[in-house]
Amino acid sequence: MLIYVRTRGTSWSKPLSHQKMKTLLIDNGSKHTLELIKLLAENNLDIDIQAYNNLDANLDKYDLFILSGSSHTVNDNRERFTIESDLILNSTKPIIGICFGFQLIASRYGSKIEKLESKEEGVRTIRVTMDDEIFGGKNQFDAYVAHRFKVSKVMDPLIELASSDIGVEILKHKTKPIYGFQFHPEIATTENLPFIRKLVSKFQSD
Repeated sequence: MLIYVRTRGTSWSKPLSHQKMKTLLIDNGSKHTLELIKLLAENNLDIDIQAYNNLDANLDKYDLFILSGSSHTVNDNRERFTIESDLILNSTKPIIGICFGFQLIASRYGSKIEKLESKEEGVRTIRVTMDDEIFGGKNQFDAYVAHRFKVSKVMDPLIELASSDIGVEILKHKTKPIYGFQFHPEIATTENLPFIRKLVSKFQSD
């Protein structure tokens, strides 16, 4: 069931394998929000949605957090996204960041973010730089990108998993269930892999 709400929540517990993961999609103002909602709904998640500027500091009832894209920039808006930034650093629950959400994760752990000479938009080839179960054995794939900034260097405790000619495209945390995608997995391309489905399955089984 898809639930569109702007409400608050409480109390963390790992979902039983037969239960839907209680998921909070934090809408940072992405123009691809509807596509992201559809993608999440296809993955058997119990979804709530809150705008980034209407978040409660107590988000304990959620099992999974999705940080959407945005027209905002990370470097110039750190105070605006303080709650998300603190969530990235302090939560022990799974987090998936997409585009702007990816850059929030990178920035919170000290990775370098640079402005591109011009906006990159369209399908690009992504190359796997470190194998992970989410790739299903693939060493490259095509995906849709749309961003004006890039992560040029990933800092510990984050690990680069894939890159394009533009910059880093996928990263994860070494020890916490945090993944980030610079490209848009919610936008279908010919070779787009089911990253969200694989991560949800992984998080439910861990």
